[in-house]
Amino acid sequence: MLAQLRHGAPTPGAQVFAADLLYVSSHGWLGGFAGGFLIEEWPDAKPALARRRYDPSKYYAVGELAHRNEGFAGPKWIILAQCSTLNSATWPLWARVLANSNPHVRGILGYEEASPFPTGAAFIAEKFFANLDNKETFLEAWKNANSGQHWAAVVHKDALGDRLDQWRNFAELADVSTTDTVSNYRGFLSSVSRVENIVEPLLKFKLTLKSSLDGKTFNQITSANLQSSQIAAYGAGRTYRMKIHDPPPGEVIVKVIVTWIHIRPTHGFKPTIDQLFADTKAPGTDAVATIIPGKQTLDILPLGAHQTEITLDLVAPNTITHPKIEAHHSYFWPRIELVTNATPPGKPHKFDFKTTGLVYWGHCNCSPP
Repeated sequence: MLAQLRHGAPTPGAQVFAADLLYVSSHGWLGGFAGGFLIEEWPDAKPALARRRYDPSKYYAVGELAHRNEGFAGPKWIILAQCSTLNSATWPLWARVLANSNPHVRGILGYEEASPFPTGAAFIAEKFFANLDNKETFLEAWKNANSGQHWAAVVHKDALGDRLDQWRNFAELADVSTTDTVSNYRGFLSSVSRVENIVEPLLKFKLTLKSSLDGKTFNQITSANLQSSQIAAYGAGRTYRMKIHDPPPGEVIVKVIVTWIHIRPTHGFKPTIDQLFADTKAPGTDAVATIIPGKQTLDILPLGAHQTEITLDLVAPNTITHPKIEAHHSYFWPRIELVTNATPPGKPHKFDFKTTGLVYWGHCNCSPP
């Protein structure tokens, strides 16, 4: 959608219009990206042009847009009737994209997990607009139209009371910044009763996460390439290299504790390390770790006394069979707790690397690019 409009060209003589209110229905994934499904070649299709393999481009990838400091052009409110793209791991990225939009997007409504099937989605759309006509706020109208669904929302604090009948009189959003101490956007989930202030926390240390298909050639995973099935995918037999480095000046690593979170900490599936990874390998001589069956955390210990970085490889099993690891609806990100020579007992440096994660596409190598 956004990428196609940005890079495409209108028919000669045609005009391109920007929507004030954008409602998108498509497929979506937990990495914060949306598009169509790949369709393999179909020899019996007609006309002949339709027989060849269809490999759709992404409509958008929120991490890529945030990385390029891009945004939408035109809409004040956006509804994403698609799976997963508004899950809480993506919220800081959405805050950046909404702030970079022109005009600033006031709110975005969607789903944190699977969205309803077409018939249900059509009913929800009708109810949503009926609720707006009844002078409910955009947030209330979406919530009330999605009873029983895993809905989500990111709304600017000054737009929480926005109603459709006030559309032409919305006040400008004065401050759209997001820092470690400033939060102008609020996050909402049907599964969590509290409202979350969306911030961009400062890092006290760094994580570099890379993936490899063969255990030899590694590519770095970032929020800007979560849509890549060749780089950011969780897959059978793949190797993932975690490097924890750059602690605060003067501090050295004593221990690193890793927990892999599925979508959000409150999700019902809290995977143990052995459910996600079959083995650990030390690519160098600076760290050691052992997977303990049934334990949710992995302790990584440095082998030296004055280390400021450690590296460890995690190897996925050759087959992925856990019923809670569902194709296109599973996303895992690492919570890292760093114990140093200066951290008080029980109070490690901790950071949730929500947008440096792994997307599970399923049992194939034919995922969209």
